[in-house]
Amino acid sequence: MATDPLTIPPVRETLQSHGVAPLQTSSLYLHRSKHTREDGVEQNVIAGVHLVFKAGHQNNLYDAFNIPRTQKLDPTKLPARRALLIACDTLEIYGELSLPEIEVAIYARRLVFKEQGNINTTPLNWTMDRAADYDLGQQKGGDARLANRDED
Repeated sequence: MATDPLTIPPVRETLQSHGVAPLQTSSLYLHRSKHTREDGVEQNVIAGVHLVFKAGHQNNLYDAFNIPRTQKLDPTKLPARRALLIACDTLEIYGELSLPEIEVAIYARRLVFKEQGNINTTPLNWTMDRAADYDLGQQKGGDARLANRDED
């Protein structure tokens, strides 16, 4: 015996959330990816709501991307061209973020520099006093593009 679909009572459920919403700086709102662009440049992409570059922060962005200025550049092992694209609503940078020779593009509504925050894309020092027989003109700081509305 078939049941008439019109006589089946509707079942309704309502989902209710009683938890506290995560902070906007939470890694739940963070996406990281890496790919090679058509021009052969290795590019890291970071997207999120509120991104924080600070040593020891729980999102680990500073520790993953910052290159200490104490490192030296060996002219026989020059790094490949690299790029970093950051897209977010708010970007906070604490102290110096060292990204030597990395092309940086930032798309943020709000950009905040704290504790003398800055982005340094200048090349690292050489491992030797004089790098003879190498074309030093090829080493340059990374390009920086910035699109933002508010800056603190």
